[in-house]
Amino acid sequence: MSSWTEVPGGMTTTLPVAAAVAAGEELFVFAVGADQGVYYNHKTPDRSWAAAWTRIPSGQTKVAVCPVVNSVGVLSVIITGLDSRLYVSTYYADGAKWSAWQSLDGGTGSTAFTAAAVENNRQYAYFVTGNDKHVYVNANVSGTTF
Repeated sequence: MSSWTEVPGGMTTTLPVAAAVAAGEELFVFAVGADQGVYYNHKTPDRSWAAAWTRIPSGQTKVAVCPVVNSVGVLSVIITGLDSRLYVSTYYADGAKWSAWQSLDGGTGSTAFTAAAVENNRQYAYFVTGNDKHVYVNANVSGTTF
């Protein structure tokens, strides 16, 4: 096994990081900064890390993020916002930009914890630990079994 090397850009965080591989085999790593913003770095097509971390606009969280890649390689990031609601932003590789954050729960649920998510044939299931410490699922799984 090779030695550990720092991802360029000098990011520091007190929360766990997360990673995902999107279409085109681009490797992304995510971290929450001191400003509670969501940042990412990625390996460029020539297989080197970007020189700096980039903030996904607007979103803020106090907990680790949850990346999820769908069956065609589209990358999304789920966060628990400062209001304890779940939000998602999607990366558009063709323009190298992120969508605006959108609520996942319609404003009806809340959690102080990090979410988990899976995708199966463009159908998603989201999992959270509720404020009551029970595990909850929300899925748009019409016709798909997980």
